[in-house]
Amino acid sequence: MSGLLRAKYLKIKEYAEKTGEKRQAPRTYGTKLPAQYLKAGVTQRDTFQSMCAKMSGNGRALIDFAIGVLSADMMVEVPTTYGVRHVLMYQGIEISAKEKIWAVEFLANRGFGRAEQNINVTNTIENRSSDELKLEALKLLQKIAKVQDAVEARPVEVVVAPQNNEVANR
Repeated sequence: MSGLLRAKYLKIKEYAEKTGEKRQAPRTYGTKLPAQYLKAGVTQRDTFQSMCAKMSGNGRALIDFAIGVLSADMMVEVPTTYGVRHVLMYQGIEISAKEKIWAVEFLANRGFGRAEQNINVTNTIENRSSDELKLEALKLLQKIAKVQDAVEARPVEVVVAPQNNEVANR
């Protein structure tokens, strides 16, 4: 029992001894779990993940639903304004190809696990001081300036394209 709860309990007990009343601890409202949770064995200290596991029978209900969607074979005729449309149904839910693909992916990922995805990192990170980085930046700027000077100093050749009749004579 935590210190705060124990202090409250002792105060209630002292008050009951002084007055002769049999007083209980104050009720907390809104903390009672629904009967279906209690039936599944869920307690208030359970995490969301453990609650989901207990409520779904360790995921069995999810797997049963996915298998049902995948194996849905009940064909129902649905009347439309243009005639009759045939629809696959499972537990009153219309099943399309999209839902069947979801069921296959769900069962494959949970049943067999996802394929391992390897990422190769070839670059390494170096810890350098700001002075070193400034020096390297200056060197790169000098290289860029040299390249720009070389481009500007290069003579430009002007090539005259032959006219149409010269091309035809060749």
